[in-house]
Amino acid sequence: MSVEILDIVADSYIPLLLVLAVVTIFTNAKKNEGKDNQYIPNVGLLGLLIITAYCFMFVDAKYKIWFYFGLDYSTHTAVALSVIIFLCFSNRRFSIAFCSSFISYLALMIYQGYHTLPDIVTTLVGVFFVLMGVVFLYLKQIKKCRKQP
Repeated sequence: MSVEILDIVADSYIPLLLVLAVVTIFTNAKKNEGKDNQYIPNVGLLGLLIITAYCFMFVDAKYKIWFYFGLDYSTHTAVALSVIIFLCFSNRRFSIAFCSSFISYLALMIYQGYHTLPDIVTTLVGVFFVLMGVVFLYLKQIKKCRKQP
């Protein structure tokens, strides 16, 4: 494949993930019709995860944390990870496929020279646990709200 085609693939990955996330939200809402509707909680969780990834970007832009270590914060990695985490929690049976596509995307970014392996690994380590904390706290709050009469 040519470099231009690989650029198109890389640039299309996150928008395609977002389309898949929206389809998942509506599919889950339709399946749960008449039960506790998952539409609003799912939109909220996806939004919080993406906002968290961008918050890291803004903090890094202000304080130059990655730059201090000679690295570059990978917003591509953080946002893609946010959506992948959402998709894995929303549709567990496809988690392996989602994670495989994410690993392929990371490899493509390295191949295309968007980011280096250290950029991606430090972004993953820095963001992953915070994103998982967001998921845990959000789901705990949703569960608490559903228990109230």
